[in-house]
Amino acid sequence: MSMLESAIRVAVDAHEGQLDKQGEPYILHPLRVMQFAAEAYKLSPLAEYSLEEVMVAAILHDVAEDTNFKLPQIYAGFGPKVHAIVDGLTRRKELGESYKEYVLRAKQNPGSRLIKRHGDIRDHLNRIDGLPIKEQSIRGRYENAVVVLDAPDAALEEMPSQLGSHHESIGHEHLESQGSKR
Repeated sequence: MSMLESAIRVAVDAHEGQLDKQGEPYILHPLRVMQFAAEAYKLSPLAEYSLEEVMVAAILHDVAEDTNFKLPQIYAGFGPKVHAIVDGLTRRKELGESYKEYVLRAKQNPGSRLIKRHGDIRDHLNRIDGLPIKEQSIRGRYENAVVVLDAPDAALEEMPSQLGSHHESIGHEHLESQGSKR
């Protein structure tokens, strides 16, 4: 079994029974993120990572944060490069990491940045119109994250902070209220 096939199996098993805000099987989100990230990689390959490593990290991008399959298991099963990307995509809420801090940290790893910018955020923005109106307000947070991910580091110091708004946790609480971790 290839590394990608193993990662897909892990993601399917880890997200089993989880639904997104629209009632769809949650696994469809990581699958779309993987597809979008692969498309972006093919347009602008990364010297640090192979296409397979990016695709594996993309399919696993929510596993460590939202399931019982954690970063040490990703390291053991998929190696240090995939682990580094997924680590950059795993928000550390238990350490009080804000959304802004998380996006800035994801930006530091080219693989994490590519997946967050061209996979995860793209998928969320593509599907946001299907959410209840009150939850669509998260659009601004994603749009601001795109600006941060695209901006040169020097420009970030001059930008107003709009990532850490009251929408801080809106993207995940629906799963917690359903009794799952996504």
